[in-house]
Amino acid sequence: MAAPGKAKAKAKDFDFEFSGARKWRAYAEGEAAASSGSKVQRAQTSTESATPQPTTTPQTESQPPAPVLRSPTIPAQTFTVVSYARPGRSNLGRHSNYPQSGQPGRFNALPDIQAINRRRDHDVAPEGIILDNEAHQRARAGEPPDDLYNFSLFFPDGFKGKFYGPRDINLSYIAAKTDTYIAPSASDIHTVEMWGPREGIEEAKEDLYKLGQFALKSTRLGVVTAKEKFGKTNAPPTEVQAERIAKSHSAEAKRQHYKQAPEDLTAFPVIGVFSWPEDINPQTALGMNTEAFDSIRSDHECHIEYVRETQSFLVYGMKTANVQEALDRIHGVLCEIATKNRCLSATATRIHMVVPPTPEQLLKGVHLDSNHNLKDRQITVKRLPENGGVQCHLTGRKPTQKALAAWEKKRETLLKANSAFLRKVVQRGLDDTLYCRAHVVMKVNFGTLVLFGYQRPAGNSTSHDTMYFMEMMRGKGIHAEVLRHIGSMNVAKELISICRTRDEIFTPIHKNSPYILGRPEMIYTATFALTLSDSSTSTDIRLECQFGKEEIVGNKQQFRIIHWSWLSTPRHGHQYRASHDNEGAYKRKGPLDIKVLDLAENLAWQLEISSYSRLPLADLYPIFNDFIHNVTLDVPLPTPADREEGPVPLMNFVNLHGLDVESVCVKTKFQWYISTTPYIFEVTKYDFYLTPRHTPEGVSANVKGIPPDTRWGASLTSQEWIDKLGTQWCLPIGCRGMWKPAINAFFKPTKVGGINDPLVDGKPKERAEWAEDGFKEFEGRIEECLELIVKAKKSSKRRAEMARRGVHEDDMD
Repeated sequence: MAAPGKAKAKAKDFDFEFSGARKWRAYAEGEAAASSGSKVQRAQTSTESATPQPTTTPQTESQPPAPVLRSPTIPAQTFTVVSYARPGRSNLGRHSNYPQSGQPGRFNALPDIQAINRRRDHDVAPEGIILDNEAHQRARAGEPPDDLYNFSLFFPDGFKGKFYGPRDINLSYIAAKTDTYIAPSASDIHTVEMWGPREGIEEAKEDLYKLGQFALKSTRLGVVTAKEKFGKTNAPPTEVQAERIAKSHSAEAKRQHYKQAPEDLTAFPVIGVFSWPEDINPQTALGMNTEAFDSIRSDHECHIEYVRETQSFLVYGMKTANVQEALDRIHGVLCEIATKNRCLSATATRIHMVVPPTPEQLLKGVHLDSNHNLKDRQITVKRLPENGGVQCHLTGRKPTQKALAAWEKKRETLLKANSAFLRKVVQRGLDDTLYCRAHVVMKVNFGTLVLFGYQRPAGNSTSHDTMYFMEMMRGKGIHAEVLRHIGSMNVAKELISICRTRDEIFTPIHKNSPYILGRPEMIYTATFALTLSDSSTSTDIRLECQFGKEEIVGNKQQFRIIHWSWLSTPRHGHQYRASHDNEGAYKRKGPLDIKVLDLAENLAWQLEISSYSRLPLADLYPIFNDFIHNVTLDVPLPTPADREEGPVPLMNFVNLHGLDVESVCVKTKFQWYISTTPYIFEVTKYDFYLTPRHTPEGVSANVKGIPPDTRWGASLTSQEWIDKLGTQWCLPIGCRGMWKPAINAFFKPTKVGGINDPLVDGKPKERAEWAEDGFKEFEGRIEECLELIVKAKKSSKRRAEMARRGVHEDDMD
């Protein structure tokens, strides 16, 4: 029986917000008519009295029972109600008029969420229909709520709209996430009624508290406090305030003065000339009025004028030193523009190299495997779906003894040539980085190399000749990525166990950290890919953050962000575009990108200097601070079972109006100093999540229930690199870094030997070949890290083989 309409009105078809509603209604009515042998009777009611007429449906053994919805106050009456879901309207007690005592029973015809007639358990719900959970069914049956949530008795105008959302969608989202049912109380506007299991209710209460804090903060700007009702006293500023105001006014007046063109050019005793190249339009790079030079003008008290006829800048000043410094900064601006253009062009420093295999490892061919296990698991780079890339493995027969003897001599020559070439390209990358005003990071990442652009073998073959493959990798048409994947979780466990066992070599980087319980080498970081949008445009941005400020909440540790950087992602890059999907947050640009493949061990390493521009004025806009304050990382307290890999963290965040999270990569890092050197070896667990989109504004969202793409990687960096390159983002325009880009000055020898060298006075004995050449030591540290990873892979494989044979873990060693 359909919900009754007015007395003299025709039955109305409601227009609902999801697909399949009318089809499902027609199907339900047809099935009910078929089961009863007649059409469904429609009741006509008047505007004064609307009493539904009960109908009965005969049942047969071959037919399912007709679903009914009983009135909670008049059990004797039975109704067959078909209503159609509208998101957020899911509380019969709130949106329906139940029969009161002494009044005829009636139902309201308002659309009610999920009030579809129930079928058998094995029946499939139609598309677009969201069936009730157990808590919702109990609420519909009239059971009392399991718990209540009360918020403040005082709230400003607009708070309820922010808290509940349109059609109570915020409550519906939290209920769906926690497997509960939540609805506002009909008797108290400050109370929310809750049904569901105890753990779900506690989780929902936490989300409601966060939602209330967000709603209160969003609406507090419209609240007039008692302090604001009285006019402010116009007291004179203090001496400190007056001095600060005077300096601000003076600096602004000075800046406006030197922005103007000079009236009398003969009044300046010193004139400098800077010839600008013709291929770079200064108005495109510096602004129509070269406003990018405003800080140079005011800092050095000079006027800068562009002369189009001579393609040059004229600098007018009163002092020779000021004019010379201004010319130097203009040269620095040109170097920065050239560096950015080179990073985005075909002349960028992106090199692919292959480590020559030893005679014992050499085989005649290299197999290009397109059915690899990383085909659909690309985190750091996105490609076209049909281009899954290939992995490279040695294959084929062993060369002859004569060929192996010749190869041994050639291999020594190739190794020396590779080292000299590597030194040359690193020097070029450091020279470009010197003028890069951005968030710069230099790191060596270890993983698995996947080729996306390469020359296919002739015919139907899937392999190249080994020598031909090594030559091919040097070509310009090669496109490859080193994915952060050194092996399975067991390989990472072995690697972490090795570093913990050799505590005389590997020192935890956070040994004295107070907020990591029992895990001094572990820290948590994350990378958010977000979309910043307004009514007409959208921009891809990136958030790099590190967590700290740990506090115990129940049986978990809760971390908050302590360091963060808002970054803008490049719009163009050397990677292929991934169809029409928005992958800007994964594109990288930087002065240096070197990838080296070790065919024998199926490993690769990448020396990369990545650079991201800081998002301008991010600290001045409240939306960015609000997002930071609403991000938490929940980590269960450590147990002996997860000693090596650590517990699984749970990321919580809030989508704001105009700032949506597209994806998040949670990184669990295990870091150690290598002996007493500044080099840092790191084992990282990457948990990549594609986050739920279009979540209600202000409602706490998390990645619970989303299957992550989990990988284990390793990397090598240096504290000296971090200290030197970490100041690049705050450089004034036209200024260079304060460090020296020369190879010998950037890579300084540490006077400490390798990790396998004998110990002298508690540290490895110094190597003679590393004593005066810091870059040679850098290459040696990379080889040592590769040897550690290979050792962990072999140990993991041996343990897995012994486990299959039934050997106990304690007897494996």
